Amino acid sequence: MSPGSARYREIAYYCVATHLGGAERSLLDLVTRVGEHTRGWYRPWLILPKADGPLVDAVRAAGLSHTVLPMPSALLSLSRARPLRALVVSAVAWPMLRAYLARLRRLLDERQPALLHTTGIKCHVLSTRLGRRTPLLWHLRDIMPNDATRALLRRYAVHPFVHVLSNSYATANAFQPDAEHPSVVSNGIDTEVFTPGDGSAFRAEAGAPPGVPLIGALGVLQRGKGIDSFLQMAAEVLRGGLDARFAVVGDEIYDTGRDRGLRRELEDLAERLGLADRVHFAGFRRDSVQVLRGLDVLVSASTHPESFGRVLVEAMACGVPVAASAIGGSLEIVTDRDSGRLFPPGDVPAMARAVTELCTDPELRAGCIARGRERVLRLYDVERYVAGVVRAYDRVLQPTADSYTAS
Repeated sequence: MSPGSARYREIAYYCVATHLGGAERSLLDLVTRVGEHTRGWYRPWLILPKADGPLVDAVRAAGLSHTVLPMPSALLSLSRARPLRALVVSAVAWPMLRAYLARLRRLLDERQPALLHTTGIKCHVLSTRLGRRTPLLWHLRDIMPNDATRALLRRYAVHPFVHVLSNSYATANAFQPDAEHPSVVSNGIDTEVFTPGDGSAFRAEAGAPPGVPLIGALGVLQRGKGIDSFLQMAAEVLRGGLDARFAVVGDEIYDTGRDRGLRRELEDLAERLGLADRVHFAGFRRDSVQVLRGLDVLVSASTHPESFGRVLVEAMACGVPVAASAIGGSLEIVTDRDSGRLFPPGDVPAMARAVTELCTDPELRAGCIARGRERVLRLYDVERYVAGVVRAYDRVLQPTADSYTAS
């Protein structure tokens, strides 16, 4: 059966990364479920930039159709945080980029998917150079600043063959301020996996004695995630008299260069703050459920707006109270003193107060745990997420009534 057969429609997922940050884990949730959800009508095919990485391993383990089309390393390393360097590298690497785009065009011409679903800003931008071979669905998962990249994508977004899907209203508003955003689909998680449970193994690893709160930050080590503020908060919490332990879970996984060496910088900061015996740097972990279950409070200390805040949803599902910067997508997930605590981004004393309250106020803590999990079950279940994306595909491709039964 060919991909162009009327029996099904193949969706090409064009990816910029093979690690497993929040965006990639949400993508994996989608591609492993979309076929079953639509009774085989939509079938995933992934175009991956490298042959190795946790996402590649997961795709292979799931038996998903995929093709590795190596993306030039010069392109992978580009960062919007260094626009001048990006401009220079792009100019030097232009012949290599043209050759890469030619291979991508040939691949799409041979396979002829019904839709090209791009994830990652680089993939959105590169898709504008492919012509009108295939309808495009840009899945926006980044808060985009008002820069040349956003201006370019907004110019292309008006074309009828380009469709835009956002993971939060914060993401949608950053891309197109003051516009209506009918295509917002929040990420979801498997609420049968992320459940309350025993986290004693991670607590022991982190050196948290029984009865001593373990406070954690979990995610990619990236500038803007506020891990330096988290460490300063840890010092302030201890000065306030609360006996606690702290964990930083994550590592430098991105191909861009601006975050290289950040873990060493953070370890040095912990040393200078006198936290060497109080903070556990756990590195990248695949057992995030067990890690979250071991925490007494999950902190999202981002100083730059999060496009969504998946780790908040995961923690709330595991019955862990959360404290988050009141910025970006976090504001759509957490209601202050109801499903968690919010604090101004970068405000270390306010963060310390929020964390201390969640550790020492039993009534506040119990309420945030109960209402936080209820909110996740109601709004952020993975099947709800997959159904929302499928409805976006339906709007673009308009399947016949007897193609499948959408739920």
